[in-house]
This record gives sequence, C-alpha cells and structure tokens, in this order.
Amino acid sequence: LDRFLEGWAGYIGGTEKEAARMVCHALARAYPEEYLGEVATANKYKPTDGFESEEPPPGYVCYDGSSPEVKANVQWNLMYAELLKWKEEHGHPNVPAKSGEKKSELVKFVHRMRAKKDGLSETRLRLLNDIGFKWHGEFGKKLPVPGGDPRVNRMVAAKIVFPELSSRECMYLGGYEDEELDTVKNQKFTWRTIYVVLKDQLREIVGKFDSRVNKNKAHLNREALVGTLRSDDPDRLTKVFGERAGLFEGFMEKAAERKRNGINPDDHRASRRRKADRNEKEECERENAPEEHDMAIDKDEEKETSDMEAHNEYEQDDPDQEAHDVDERHQQHLDNWQPDYPQYQYDDL
Repeated sequence: LDRFLEGWAGYIGGTEKEAARMVCHALARAYPEEYLGEVATANKYKPTDGFESEEPPPGYVCYDGSSPEVKANVQWNLMYAELLKWKEEHGHPNVPAKSGEKKSELVKFVHRMRAKKDGLSETRLRLLNDIGFKWHGEFGKKLPVPGGDPRVNRMVAAKIVFPELSSRECMYLGGYEDEELDTVKNQKFTWRTIYVVLKDQLREIVGKFDSRVNKNKAHLNREALVGTLRSDDPDRLTKVFGERAGLFEGFMEKAAERKRNGINPDDHRASRRRKADRNEKEECERENAPEEHDMAIDKDEEKETSDMEAHNEYEQDDPDQEAHDVDERHQQHLDNWQPDYPQYQYDDL
C-alpha cells in the first residue's frame, strides 16, 4: 500500500496524504457501505495530537514563492527545508536510498524530484541546482527515469545501427565523458567502473532488443531513435546525437581500420592482450635504450683514444721534422718570389 500511495503521489504531483484522500474519495463513491463500515476503524487509529494543520506551521519559509494556501506547495517547501538540514549535516543534499527510517519521507521527496524533473518549475529547479542536487543519484547510479535515460537510449541506438563501433565510442555518442566512465562505483571493486557497468548493460539490451515482447516506454524511445538513424534524413545524426554527431566520422574511420586488421571491437579479451603486448614491447624498448646509448659512448671514446695515439706516435717518430719542413718550404717560396707591380722608370715620374 505504501508503494502504491508513493507511486500515485508521484503521478498526481502531490503528497501521499493527498493521494490517499483521492483514493478514499473514489472508494467512498464506488463502495459506500463498505467504506462506512470502516469509519470506526479510522476513528480508532486517528491521532489525538500532532494532527496536521491546514495552516503552515510556525517558522515556515516559502522558498519557491508559491502560494501557502495550496497544501502541496507548503509540503514542498517543508521538505526542501529538511533537505537543507540534511546538506548542512552531511555536506551534500544527495540523500542515499538507505538513510534510516526517520529519513524515509525525505528519501521519497528526493526520488519524486528526480522522477518528475521535467515537470518542476524553473524556480524549484534553480533551488535544487543551487545546493548541488544530483539528478542521477549517488555513485552515478541512476534512478528509474520514465522513457529511459536519454544518454543510454542514444548509446543503445548507436550500437544497434552501427555494430562496428566499440562500446566506448557508442557511450561517447550518447553523451558520456571519460571522467565519468572511469569513475569507480565501489572502492572494494576498483575494476568495476561506470564504463564496465554500462558495457554490461549495453550488451544485455542489444542482445534482447529485437526479441523483446513487452515493450516499455524506454524501449519504444530507443526504437524511434533507431528508426531515425536508419532513415534517409541528412540530419539524422544531429537529431539523435546532437553536438556529438561530429565524432561519428572519426569513429567510423577507426572502425574501418579495425575491420581491415581483423579486430572485433567487442572482443575485450583480445583488446587486453593487445594492450599487454604493447606494454611489454615498450618495456623492452626502455630496457634496451640505455644499452644502445652506452655502446655509442664507448665507440666515441674508442675513436678519441685512437686519434690521440696516432698523434702521439707521430710526435715520437721525429718531433723536429715538421718544423724543419716548414722552414724549407718558406725559403723556397722566398727564392721564387717576383714582384708583380710594373717597373717604372725615373723619366716617367
């Protein structure tokens, strides 16, 4: 019954008490005798004190500027005040799903805000965003969104229509970034990142996509995106992927190269083996680099030593021979020298 009232309250956009009042009104009209028969039971469990007043409680603050005459507005501002207290106590406004029995109403409030984000007023959206409210829950875990997460829908459509793309490339087209994909969900399992979770989810959805019988709203939205990508519309990529459509051409070039090399984008074991081989090759190159450097230095030292030895041997053979040869060549040059200017006669001056 609690789940039913919670779901109905989220559907009508009110509180659980308002949802219960609507149900009771419908039951009283459909089954008046049975309804009146339970009046005694209602009087038995009716609280004698602490009854909710029609007026806002003392200290009430209207954060969103809505009318206090509407109980739903009062209830929203009261829960927003509780959310501010939670943030002041814990340093963030993101109430986890398991936060104790006393916080159950606050958990339901947070869940409703995420589920009906598109129906909130701009003022309430701004109030929640200003305090750092996360619309995707804690640790990147997304709460159920009617119609499916748009990023997941785009990711699935990309993989269905273009199976040659890798899982990470489809996530990029969907709208994910490396920083989010590489986030670790649980420190006890550091290998299980958001990317790993999405990859497993993508493989499961794609595997059952064509054979699914019960099609929910999320599946129908994904089928619509697939139909757009398979159409002849020249703007189909932009309509589905938005600003990320510019990445598509580069991804397809990489996919064509993988196909030429016989690489399966979904064979993650082979990808890990290739990565290990590359790391091993780089390690070997780093280990061999110092040896080649030392060999080059040894060759330079040997050449320098050889030159010094040759010079020393020349000087030891006849240290005065070079100076004697220079003097002899100089004297010969002086003997053969003739002036090259004209011979002037005194009569010409």
